[in-house]
This record gives sequence, structure tokens and C-alpha cells, in this order.
Amino acid sequence: MSMLENIGPVVNQWPTAQQLKVYGDLQWETWNDKARPDQLPPDGDWRIWYLMGGRGSGKTRAGAETLAHWEHQHPGWYAAVAPTFADAKDVCAEDPESGLISVLGNRVDTYNRSLGEIFLKSGSRISLDGADDGALRIQGRNLSGVWCDEVGLWNPSQWERSWKVSVRLAVRKDPALIVATGTPKMGHPLVKLLVEDDRMPVSRLRTSDNVANLTPAALEAFYDEYQGTVLGKQELDGEWIMALEGDLLKRAWWKYYPARKNTETDAAFVKRLPAFQMVLVSVDTPLKDKESSDFVAIQVWGVDKANRYLLDARTDRMGYDAAKRAVTEMSKWARRMWSCQHRTLIENAGFGAELIIDLKRELGLIEKISPGAEGNKGQRAFSAAGDLETGQCFLPGRVKDDLSGPDESSPAITHSLVEEAALFQMDGSHHSHDDQVDAWSQAMNWLRSRQSRRARTWSSFKQR
Repeated sequence: MSMLENIGPVVNQWPTAQQLKVYGDLQWETWNDKARPDQLPPDGDWRIWYLMGGRGSGKTRAGAETLAHWEHQHPGWYAAVAPTFADAKDVCAEDPESGLISVLGNRVDTYNRSLGEIFLKSGSRISLDGADDGALRIQGRNLSGVWCDEVGLWNPSQWERSWKVSVRLAVRKDPALIVATGTPKMGHPLVKLLVEDDRMPVSRLRTSDNVANLTPAALEAFYDEYQGTVLGKQELDGEWIMALEGDLLKRAWWKYYPARKNTETDAAFVKRLPAFQMVLVSVDTPLKDKESSDFVAIQVWGVDKANRYLLDARTDRMGYDAAKRAVTEMSKWARRMWSCQHRTLIENAGFGAELIIDLKRELGLIEKISPGAEGNKGQRAFSAAGDLETGQCFLPGRVKDDLSGPDESSPAITHSLVEEAALFQMDGSHHSHDDQVDAWSQAMNWLRSRQSRRARTWSSFKQR
């Protein structure tokens, strides 16, 4: 049981109204003195304020302090809404540095963790709720204000109901304020709404602005993952990058087929697909030694005449042993599921060269891909772009028979590949995590080369 489960009074002596006022004033003055300007409410007449920030930028603390200040000014009923009910409790309420219980301090009377309710000595109440199913408990309540945390992670299929029906309609009392916080995730419709509405002030918080409050280990992890990448503009700089699109691989070019999220076990998913002539497992390995733990991309593509269907994919930091297990598992899964020709494509470089030797004994038909045979990354992607532009590349899309996806019901592998490809730049200025694009272009280029070889062979035969 959590130490915070149903805690009693924070202090035994019930304070007077004047004491509460003095204490609340002091709290806000202290925060006002140490907060950065981008963490403080903007001037002007507004009802919704969005703080989009990078990881560790101080956005959660700003949200909690803002809600605490509103309650101090106008005691009443407030709410904190996170992606899930667990997130609301763990982050919004209980975070030891930035949560409401820490920020409110001695203003808290009791906290009922099971019910998700913080009761204050002023008589106010703060309800905790999750936006994951759209049926928020705060719906229909008469609230004075709401803090919406990590709005870029709210359930994309339920966000409209959670935001418009539950949050907006529940905030009824004057001044009826809403503060939204979070990293501005690409493609999320609620983030798009908040960013593009001119009536809503937007503050942008950067990870680098909050280094004084971050541990060296946390900073190292953030920058190791994202520094120098386009995705780092989102994850570190809190920048909305949905509008960005590279100069080669367009979002609109991808096609989609109806599929369920659990593609490995769903028989209905398999029945919806064509009878493939070939299934390819395309592996992009790091150009480092076998002991490295860098990004590895593995994709499974089904080939039906001129069309290619993404069946499964995995992208993760892996050392040699983990990569070997993953390629083996995905290759064997593909062979169980489809009775046709199978090939595993692995670039003959880095630990890929050793992977080819080890897996050949277990998987048989391994195709060695010569590094640089098609030029650099940009040239290889350019060579494959024709298959994409002509509508030959299909990704698992909507659950329903609607091929205009992807939408929020599409598997994560779809969104991930589409966005990485969209940010890809021919000149190499794209983000460093282009492993999925490399695995895709490797598969497309190998198929085209194979078709070209077969065409040349047939032409030579006819001339005899």
C-alpha cells in the first residue's frame, strides 16, 4: 500500500482562514520568485493556457502550481486529468517534486488515493481523473478549473469526448480556467487544436532551460536519445513539428489495409491479406561492433505482385544477442503464418556480417545486402520512393474497412514509420533515428533489383 493511501490530516491544528491566506500567498510568492517566465500564467484575458514542453522542462510543476494558485484565489472544486487515472495519482498528485500534494503542502487536509480525491483545509476539493476511456468522472460537475496533464498522450480515440464533453463542459464557474501541459506529440488531434487556436496562449518550455533541476543522469539520457535530431525539437525543445515534412517521403503517399492491433495472434487479420508470393524480413543493424546497444529495425513485408504489405515491425536499442533473438523470432513467425518464399535481408556490415553467419545455419535463405551498393541513405530512400509514390506500400491501418487511415486505431508500427519517413531529408539533415526508413528502403530496393534481374534473365533466354 502506498504511503499516501488515505492519509489523515497533514497537521493536527486546523488553521484559520487568515492563516491559510498567508500560507497560500507565501507559496505563490516563492514559486513566482523562482519560476521562469514561461512557467507563469501569461497576461491577458484567456480561459485556456497550453504549456508544451520538452522532457524534464518543468511543465508538470508549472501545472500543479497554477492549479494550487487558482484554488487559493477562488476556493472550490477543481480537477486534474491525466492520460489515465493511475497517471493522475502517480504524477499529478504524488510526484515528490512536482505533484499537487507536495506543492500544496500544509493546505492539504486529507488525500483519498482510492477515490482520487484531495481535500483541502479551505474546504476545496481536487478530483483526479483519467482521459483514457472518455467517460470522465468529472463530467457534469460544477468545477472552477482543471489541469490537463500530458494531453499529447490522451487516448486519441476518446480525446474529443474527454476534452469537449467532460473537461470543457465541467468547468462552469467564473473564471473557468484550464491549464494544459505536456510534450506536443506529433499528430495528436488535441495538441493540434490547442496549438492552432489563436484564442489560447501557448508557452514553450525547453529541457535545457531546466538543467538546474535535473540530475546529470536524466540529462544524459535525454540528450543521448534526442540531441541533434528533428525529433529532439519535440522531445527536448517542446516544439510542435507536425507541420514539418521532409523533401522526399510524403505522408499522403502511404496506403493502408484494415488490420487489428494484435497482428501476431489475430486470425481474422491474416484472412484479410492477399496470398503472398514472398515474405521478406528486412533488418537494419548499427554500423558498430556486436557489443553495441544501438537502434535495430526489423520489418516483415508481404509481397503480392507489385504491392508490399507491412506485417510486423520492431525498432529498439539492441545488442547483438537481443537482435539475433528478435530476427529469429520474427522470421520464424512469418514462416509459420505464410506458406510462400521467404528471405531475410541483412546488411553485410557492423554486427550484421556476423548475424548473417549465425542465422544462416538456423534460418537458411539469408540475403547479404552490400553497404553502399545503392549509394548513401538518401540515395537508397530516393530509389525506393517510386514504390511509395505509386501507391504500392500498404501499412496496417484502420480496424474498419476504411483505407484512408491511419487513424488513432492504427497500430503503433504504422504511425512510427509514417512519421519517421515524413521527417526524412535527402541531404541527411533528418533526425538520426532513420532505422525504419533504412529497413523499408532495403526491402524495396532488393525487390526491384530482383525483378530487374529476372527481367534480364528472361530477355537473354528469349534471344537464344
